[in-house]
Amino acid sequence: MSTKSKFGWGVKISILLLMVVQMLQSTVNPSLTGIMQEFPGYDTTTYQTIINIATITECVAALVVGLLIRKIGFKTIVVIGCILALLGSVTPVFFGNSVEIMIGIRAVFGVGYGIAYAVPVASIGEFWEGKEATQMAGLITLFAGAAGIVFNLACSAIIAAVGDANWRMIYQMGWIIVPIMIMGLIFIPQRNPEIDKKAEELGRNSNVDFAGLGKDFWLLMIAVVLVLGAVCVFMNNIGMVVIGTAIMNPAAGLGDPAAAGASIGIIMTGFSVGLMLGGPIFIFSYGLLKRYAMPTYLLIDAICFVLMIFVPGFITFTIWATIIGIIFGCINSTWYEMMGPKCINPAAGALAGSLYVVVAGVAQFIGPFWMDFAAENIFQQPELDMVTFASGNPYYQYYPAIVVLLVGAIFLYIMAVKNHGVPDYEKKKEAEPAAEAA
Repeated sequence: MSTKSKFGWGVKISILLLMVVQMLQSTVNPSLTGIMQEFPGYDTTTYQTIINIATITECVAALVVGLLIRKIGFKTIVVIGCILALLGSVTPVFFGNSVEIMIGIRAVFGVGYGIAYAVPVASIGEFWEGKEATQMAGLITLFAGAAGIVFNLACSAIIAAVGDANWRMIYQMGWIIVPIMIMGLIFIPQRNPEIDKKAEELGRNSNVDFAGLGKDFWLLMIAVVLVLGAVCVFMNNIGMVVIGTAIMNPAAGLGDPAAAGASIGIIMTGFSVGLMLGGPIFIFSYGLLKRYAMPTYLLIDAICFVLMIFVPGFITFTIWATIIGIIFGCINSTWYEMMGPKCINPAAGALAGSLYVVVAGVAQFIGPFWMDFAAENIFQQPELDMVTFASGNPYYQYYPAIVVLLVGAIFLYIMAVKNHGVPDYEKKKEAEPAAEAA
């Protein structure tokens, strides 16, 4: 049953703007130098906790969101998330007199932005289906990428204008949450009653437990851990790759280490632009390739990693980074679109979306560890010595990543052929007329 007329662009824009709240996390990085200058004497890891603490509380919040949405509704949970994110964003403007207080403030923000991230993902299966769900998955990635670029540029402009000592000015951007929260109050519904009806038809109530997600969902989560561990090798190793290549391969034209370090920012900007473009490209490519889309994304990513190794250079790295950003956006959008259809019970869609946020965060955290182990112990590629640069391979983690991506692509191509390339939502449409005829 189509929900297009009931959940139109007012709901869509309100949901998409939550990704702006989520991307406010990027504002903390430019303020770190000013915080270190104002509150000296702490070790580096303590300062870094100001950034990292939000990632931890995000995962806890995202898990709770999935359990609460069916009880208290989308609108209520959005308001709670926006209030917490607002407190965690603007409080440093008025009250942030120690590193410990800043860590506590950012922990509160992490809860808010965890909700802001989980709700859009969870909403896809709740309010839309078929091509509309695909559209929303792509637009979520587009909004996230665009917001990240805008906030990074704005932070740089603010710091350039007022200096590191006035780092609190950055957090004034948190006030943007207020109109986003108002839009959520006006447009976002508490729930989709059709989902409750479908749940009852399955003989279950709307408070779905973990078992209601089904085997296919958990297989998808295992794939998320493997694939994101491989895909994130680029982001996790770009500093080592660029500086190591500059020193060990002068012909690559990356200049001396200092110049190479400056190049990293430009290369990562290419990645951010690609991430933003990945949303609309996903909408087109998934509609064209359907079930062949994900293996194609993995194959292109593997090819880019190979090109990073064999065709190094500032311009080429920027090109590969942009393509990898596009693919990363497409892969994330594909996960978002697949959450709902993989659940046995449609009422489990919100829980599935929030669990994806948690699993994806864990996957990106543990990825460097198991990639490092595989590179050194299976592929016999030693880690680059970042002190002397006299030994090791800056691309050492690329080798297991390429294999994981290629194996995943081959497996998914085989599955796509077996299923005639038809995605889950089209199989569902084919099944409905047959059921009605019976």
